[in-house]
Amino acid sequence: MVNGSRDFWRIVAAALAGAAVLCLTALCRGAEYDEQYTLFLTAGVPRPDWPSGVFAAGLARTLQAGHTSLAAIGRDLRSTDVHPPLYFWVEALWRGLVGPGLFAARLASVLMGTGTLILTGMLAARAGVAPLPAMAITLGCYGFAYTSAIARGFALAMPLTMGGAVLLRTRPGAARAWLAGVMLGAATFSNYLSVFGAAAVLVTAGRARAWPAAAGFALFLPADLWWFLAQRGSREGQFPAFHWLAGLARLANRLAGAVLGGLPLYLPSPVSGAVTIALAAFLAALVRTAARRWRGPWLPPLAVLATPAGLLTLGLVFDTTPIELRYL
Repeated sequence: MVNGSRDFWRIVAAALAGAAVLCLTALCRGAEYDEQYTLFLTAGVPRPDWPSGVFAAGLARTLQAGHTSLAAIGRDLRSTDVHPPLYFWVEALWRGLVGPGLFAARLASVLMGTGTLILTGMLAARAGVAPLPAMAITLGCYGFAYTSAIARGFALAMPLTMGGAVLLRTRPGAARAWLAGVMLGAATFSNYLSVFGAAAVLVTAGRARAWPAAAGFALFLPADLWWFLAQRGSREGQFPAFHWLAGLARLANRLAGAVLGGLPLYLPSPVSGAVTIALAAFLAALVRTAARRWRGPWLPPLAVLATPAGLLTLGLVFDTTPIELRYL
C-alpha cells in the first residue's frame, strides 16, 4: 500500500511537469481555424457571415466575446458541423469560469491532457509497465501534445477513454465496469472517432466485464446517432476519394507524425530525407523494444491498431480518406 501511494504521487508529480510543458505549448502555438470555430460556437456565432471587404481584426474578438446556452450549441452543431456536443458544452461552462479567449479555452485542454497523463501512468502500472517512462513517451508524442494544447474535442475524448480503460483494469465488479462503459460512451460523445479506441478497450476487457461495460457504453449511442445522422452530409468533398495504396501511405505518414512529429517538413532536401529515414528507424526500434519486453497477453497491445483500421474501414465504406494526424 505504501509503495502504491508512493507510485501515485510520483505519477502526479510527473503529470504536473507535463502540464507545464503543455501550458507552454498552448501559450506559444499559433491559432488554428478549427479553434476559432470553437470560440465562435461557444459565443453563439457558429458560422459568422464574413464581409467580402476589409474588416477590423477586432471584429472577430467582439463576435467571440458573447455567451450562449447549451441547447443552442447542440442545435448549432446539428446544422453546421460534424462533431458531437459534449466537448463544446464543457468548453462553454469553462468559458463561463475563466472568460473568452483562445488561451483560456486551451487551458481546459491542458487540464484534460494532464488528467490523461495521470491515467496513462495508472494504466501502465496495472499492466506491469514502468509508469514514468510510459508517461514521458506519451508526452513526447506530437499527437498527444498537439491535441492537449488546442481547443478541440480530442482533448476531452482522451481522458474519458483512458479513464474507462483504467477502471476496467482496477478491481472486478459490474458497477465499476458499467461506469467504465459510461466513460467510453462519453468519449464518443466528445469525438465520434473515439468509438474505435473505445471498442478496443471493450474487446480486451474480458467477458465478465465487457457486458456491463457495453451496457454503459450503449447509453450514449442514441445521442451519437441523433447528432451524426443530422450532420452526415454537411462536409462532402472534405477528403479525397479512397484508394488503398494512397490510404496506406497516408496512414503510415500520419502515424509516424503522431509519434515523432513533422520535423522532416521543416528541413531542406536532401536533409529531410535523411531525417525521415532516421526517425522511421527510431520508431521501428521503439516498437521492436516494446514487443520484446512485453510479457502479457497480446490482444491489449494489438488493440492500438483499432483506430488505424477503423479509419481505413471508413474510407472503404464511404469512398473517402478521413486520415489526419489529429485523428490518430
